[in-house]
Amino acid sequence: MFDVITSAADTAREYLKSNDYKVLVFHAIDIEERAMKKLISQHRIDDILDLTTTELANELVNETMKGGPNRLTTVARMGILQVMSLGALNMVNFGSKDTLPAQFTKRLIHVYDPNITLLRTSVDECRILGKQIAKKLRAHIKPNLTRVFIPLGGISMLSVKSGPFYDEAADKALFDAVIEGLDGSGIAVVQDRRATNDNGFSTDMAKTLMHFMENGS
Repeated sequence: MFDVITSAADTAREYLKSNDYKVLVFHAIDIEERAMKKLISQHRIDDILDLTTTELANELVNETMKGGPNRLTTVARMGILQVMSLGALNMVNFGSKDTLPAQFTKRLIHVYDPNITLLRTSVDECRILGKQIAKKLRAHIKPNLTRVFIPLGGISMLSVKSGPFYDEAADKALFDAVIEGLDGSGIAVVQDRRATNDNGFSTDMAKTLMHFMENGS
């Protein structure tokens, strides 16, 4: 995801591989999302560690790199074990700066490179995204096999306190919507003070996944 959560993904992957698990990595783009969902539907993927659902932000605000209506719900329908987080939901992807629609020109943006412009998701958009995620997760046929990690310190490299997308109110709207939406669902939510890329955060997610796989709950 433009390197904004790459460190977390690399750390989790290496930890799982070091413990003799076979790991397939899917990037948060449409073609790889479709490939992952196909493999899940074919029972060729056993478990999911999902660090980013940023495609939902794209689908809400823009129509590029979206995950489609089955994002998260394929896993829920199949009852697959999943440990997930909220990485990179602080941004919506556009092309070069001159492609940014007029209604967003006064919003907070970050020019990642000449071909990629990122729009910071607003408080209202984050609240909607949190509600969407909770609703999708509640459809899981085995809620005890789902765990959500919330990185209170920042959901991407850009949204930590020193980052250009730091917005405490927007992040709180996202987190609160997820927590409230999952209340009473049987899905455990872990609120972690670290940021997504902080040392140990994604390792703890990987350890939780391994515990699930080895113990069944």
